Amino acid sequence: MALAAQGECQPVSVPAPEGGRRVGTFYIHLMDAMRTDPYLQDGTKRELMLRVWYPSAAGTLCRPAEYAPWRVWAYQAHLTGLSLPSIRSTSCLDAPVEPGKHPAILFSHGYTGTLTDSTFLFEDLASRGYIVISIAHTHETTAVEFPSGRLVTGVLGSYLDSGSLRIDEPSVRFARAVRLSDLQFLIDQLLRPAVGNGQLAARLKISVIGVMGHSLGGEVSLAALQRDSRLKAAVALDPPIGPEDLAGVSRAVLIMTAGRRKWSAQECHLWQNLRGPRLLINLTSADHFTFSDALWMFGSSSVLTDDPQAKKAIAFLRYSIGRFFDQHLKEGTASAWHQAAHPQPGIAITTQYETLCAVPRANVQGGVQ
Repeated sequence: MALAAQGECQPVSVPAPEGGRRVGTFYIHLMDAMRTDPYLQDGTKRELMLRVWYPSAAGTLCRPAEYAPWRVWAYQAHLTGLSLPSIRSTSCLDAPVEPGKHPAILFSHGYTGTLTDSTFLFEDLASRGYIVISIAHTHETTAVEFPSGRLVTGVLGSYLDSGSLRIDEPSVRFARAVRLSDLQFLIDQLLRPAVGNGQLAARLKISVIGVMGHSLGGEVSLAALQRDSRLKAAVALDPPIGPEDLAGVSRAVLIMTAGRRKWSAQECHLWQNLRGPRLLINLTSADHFTFSDALWMFGSSSVLTDDPQAKKAIAFLRYSIGRFFDQHLKEGTASAWHQAAHPQPGIAITTQYETLCAVPRANVQGGVQ
């Protein structure tokens, strides 16, 4: 954002996906007729917007998709007081979904984040054959646009405006509970043939669903994996760990953390109580927003997406997350990805056969920024 403040707001593109398939995207509007919106006091039913990224059919015309609705982008610029750069997406709007059945990955954004905050991961996973469904948690998300251009902003403030952000324990706990209900509703809806105008349900391999999230969304992903047996694997990106997460879970978990120098008692207890395949990757020189589009959108180079550290981080994150989901959501890819991975400075890996907290912290030099 410092570059934006200096007036360097040249258009930038989402880093090109690496999976080989062309990517499509569309929006879905859902209404939960069985649940009143807990953020409102007027009996209004819970209303949600989703954005879906998926492998698109070859040989069709591509209509470039927006990175984010302009009303959402303008509101974020208003909150920061900056002229944010124009972003070019690599996805094709409303393109046909590639024939066949594809595993699904649900995504929950960070606290008060937006559903496009990690687009560089969504498009890459879609290019590898996954259908990624990102959910905007209405009234918590900083901003979401509904059909006909209706903009709904968050009531808990925004991470883009620290003066407005409500981070007290009751607010965060309330948001967490609402998110879990949102995810359960979404999974129920995926079984309906009409969702996504019919083409989504026809292409989903509904027996294979993963979940991923950043920050509070990562913690919620772990909680959802414990609660819902329809979820087969979870990726938690720099999640906070609370006492609710201490129950054991027997399905696959990947936890990626940023700059951890020591582990909390809750993190140690969680790791000890994971009963299924587990992997923890600590990017020792990263920060909390390494897992979001801020990684490539506002790099240290004057040509933003040419930042060498950002490129290295993008490649590693995409490889790690893609191989993990390949191992646990796709048939015929059972070997552990880290067996073939080359050690890199600044990356500390703890496998399921290792104890997280009983050994001294490794002295890791350098690293992915």
